[in-house]
Amino acid sequence: MNITEENIGSGFMADKYLTFIINGRNYAFSIDNVKEIIGVQSIMPVPEFPEYAKGIINVRGDVIPVIDIRLRFKIAPQEYNERTCIIIASCLGRSVGFIVDTVSSVMDIPSECISDAPRISSDAAPYITGVGKLNDKLIMILDSERLLTDEMMKEVEAGLPDSK
Repeated sequence: MNITEENIGSGFMADKYLTFIINGRNYAFSIDNVKEIIGVQSIMPVPEFPEYAKGIINVRGDVIPVIDIRLRFKIAPQEYNERTCIIIASCLGRSVGFIVDTVSSVMDIPSECISDAPRISSDAAPYITGVGKLNDKLIMILDSERLLTDEMMKEVEAGLPDSK
């Protein structure tokens, strides 16, 4: 499948999600926020980056901060392996890499199969936009734009080489 602006604009990508697994659970990003998927590569640590920010990578000349979603969700870290991937997605107007245990597939999740995000407390995760239900599978739908708050993104950007 070739993703183009024309396809996105025509609604071709509506209801399409990139699904991935973290700690045995299913998650997804809307495909229109995803730029690419790459294997884990050498990540350069950055002094004083937040704990969940593993460092930076160079993707075709672009310096991209990398966030380990396990750490962001306060899940125990796991050693990276050949299935570990970095999803490059849009986050607050910048490309950010999100480390996931493994990428599953691109799938259609019709809007009628998506329930509102659960509201357990006032601190319910603001980055969960809904829960997809397909057969017996539940998929937490995440908004990559909300995974980092403005303050978190400023903290990450402060450590980037091109920031002032």
